[in-house]
Amino acid sequence: MGPVLAHDIPSLLHAADVIACTPQQAPHATTALAAMASGVVVVGVALDALVDVIVNGVTGWLVSPDRPFDLTAALKVLAGSRFQREAMGSAGRSRVMSRFTWDRIALDANTIYETLHLQQHRPASVRT
Repeated sequence: MGPVLAHDIPSLLHAADVIACTPQQAPHATTALAAMASGVVVVGVALDALVDVIVNGVTGWLVSPDRPFDLTAALKVLAGSRFQREAMGSAGRSRVMSRFTWDRIALDANTIYETLHLQQHRPASVRT
């Protein structure tokens, strides 16, 4: 397709049955998150950010970057099972909406900062 304009991405994602995230270098989670938010199941390589985003067997599948036949097998299984695609796609959308909204990210960051602040202000004998 070549370059795609940002406003065209949602309609392309909704038209897909499966999104494969197979970057050659350390992946960003943006594509996987966009697909999951659209209710599309994701098959990705088990690297970096994709491991944090995709729950293997629930919201999609993670495959070894060194085993291209596993990617092919996962795509074939999903191509033949509409129910599984829809179930994983729905689970992925739920995960994105509960874990990766800006409000949730801000809440998590605030919790981390509060925890660090409390740890720094405890007496040394209480710190673990």
